[in-house]
Amino acid sequence: MGSPKRHLSKVEADLQHVEVIQASIGGTVTRTNASTSGSIRGILVLADRRIIFSGGVWGAKDSHSG
Repeated sequence: MGSPKRHLSKVEADLQHVEVIQASIGGTVTRTNASTSGSIRGILVLADRRIIFSGGVWGAKDSHSG
């Protein structure tokens, strides 16, 4: 995992100009399905309009929001 500060900086750079970060916390997401499984460590960010997870696994960086 990259440093939490690096993940937070990436999320801040990807925010829409009207979004504001309310809180953030380090975390781990565990994926299990028929083709892949594993854990992704990163940072979970609560913005005023969505929740964003930025993390890395096996050297790759990944972001998900919803």
